[in-house]
Amino acid sequence: MALTDTFVKQTKQLGKHFDGGGMYLHVMAAGKYWRLKYYLAGKERLLSLGVYPAIKLAQARKARDTARELLAQGIDPSVAKRQARIEQGIAAANLFEAVALEYHAKMREGWGATHAARWIRHMEKDIWPYIGRMPIRNVTVPIMLDTLQRAARRGVGDTVHRLRFEAG
Repeated sequence: MALTDTFVKQTKQLGKHFDGGGMYLHVMAAGKYWRLKYYLAGKERLLSLGVYPAIKLAQARKARDTARELLAQGIDPSVAKRQARIEQGIAAANLFEAVALEYHAKMREGWGATHAARWIRHMEKDIWPYIGRMPIRNVTVPIMLDTLQRAARRGVGDTVHRLRFEAG
C-alpha cells in the first residue's frame, strides 16, 4: 500500500514502510530516512534519497522516478549521485570569489600588508556582492564592466580604476 503524507508525518513505528517501486521510509530512533532498493547486474543495491522532513513524500517519489529512469538507461543511480556531488564541489571551487581568494593568497606575499587588506576590502564591497557566487567561466567582459560601473556610480572612481586592473 502506498504511503500518505499524513502517515509519514505521524508514524513513529520503527522499521521499513514501503511505498512502491522499491522506495520505502526507514523509521529509526534517529529519524526517518527515504531509501530506494534496486537491482543492478543481479545485485541488490540501496540508494539514500534523503531525510524526512527535509525531503517530503512527493520529492522522494520524484527522486525514485529519476533513479528508475537512470536504471532504465543502464546507469547506476548511486554512482550518478556521487558524480553530481563531486561536480558540485568542483563548481563551488570555481566560483569567482573562491578563485579571487586563491589569487589573493598567492599574491599576498609580494604585496604590502596595506595593499593586500585593501584588495580584499574592495572585492568584498564592490565585486563579490554582484559576481562572487558566479562560476568563473560565466564572468564575461560585459558582466565585469557592469560590476565596475556599479562601483563607479557610488562615486569611487579611484577604486574602480584599481579594481579594473586588479580584478580583471
